[in-house]
Amino acid sequence: MGRLDPSKNISSIVSAVSKVRTLNPDLELTLVGGPKDSNGLPVIDWAVIKGPVARAELPEVYASADVFLHAFQGSLDKVLIEATLSGLPVITVNNEFKNSFEIFGKKSDSIEVQLRNLLTKNPAEIMEIVKRNYKTAVENHEMRGWINRLVKTLI
Repeated sequence: MGRLDPSKNISSIVSAVSKVRTLNPDLELTLVGGPKDSNGLPVIDWAVIKGPVARAELPEVYASADVFLHAFQGSLDKVLIEATLSGLPVITVNNEFKNSFEIFGKKSDSIEVQLRNLLTKNPAEIMEIVKRNYKTAVENHEMRGWINRLVKTLI
């Protein structure tokens, strides 16, 4: 989601999915966003570059995904919260997310390792993690949660 430029480290996502595809050849990757420079993006038969989408279309895009992969290191990216609130399992290298949410592995695990871990879990286990992360997102990063904390602080 957003712009597909080198700072988003898309190549590490492509590499991780490529390696995991050796055991799960049905995996497909959809990249959503507008590249600043499309020359650096790979052309792969199992990957689709959807391009930019309007904000109004984001719920449909999230709903069509099975998992959200994210390789940007930095502050807690709002797209991680959006994906979590959309009910997706999130795999990321983002330490801010890893410090606040449950992930599919250890904090030091790469996208590839987390993806492999996710694929070994049964759907019920995945949904329990997704539900716990959703609850964390609502309580700590959604407007209702902020208002509730503010009210408790002021009363």
